[in-house]
Amino acid sequence: MTVSRPANGEEFRCMRGLAAKCMEEGASGFSIGLFYQPNEATAEEEVAAVGAAIGERQGIYTTHMRDEEDNMLESIGEACRTACAERLPLLISHHKCANVDKWGRTCETIGLIGMLKESHPINFDVYPYAAGSTILREEPVTDKFRIMVTRSHSHPEALGRDLSDITSD
Repeated sequence: MTVSRPANGEEFRCMRGLAAKCMEEGASGFSIGLFYQPNEATAEEEVAAVGAAIGERQGIYTTHMRDEEDNMLESIGEACRTACAERLPLLISHHKCANVDKWGRTCETIGLIGMLKESHPINFDVYPYAAGSTILREEPVTDKFRIMVTRSHSHPEALGRDLSDITSD
């Protein structure tokens, strides 16, 4: 399913209500993957609408940022605006500068997060390796570095093979 339009007023109210109900039933916050479909069409205001219900109940906001490449600084800003406006501690999931051409930009991103952290609770986690994993989008696939299949239920014969070798078969 792909969502290609912003939520309307009734949908905002519904999302807020569901978020409030989940918090009342024991949720600790919410997590969103703006990088992935169908969430990539989600407007910042939609995230804030859900975040308001979570913030009112002292929850946490966890995000897979909208962009980890060219617009990563803007994505950090977007996440922080929502977190600050709704009084939500922020956790940036799997912080990285995706794409080998962007790897050195962590000096910029970590500097920005450090500056923003002075006035609002912000944290992030990272992979302890130079790799990634997704089954939800194929755009990150590149020939700039080795991509090895480490798990495949549907094609166990691919285990341990490089993607470039598999595609040339």
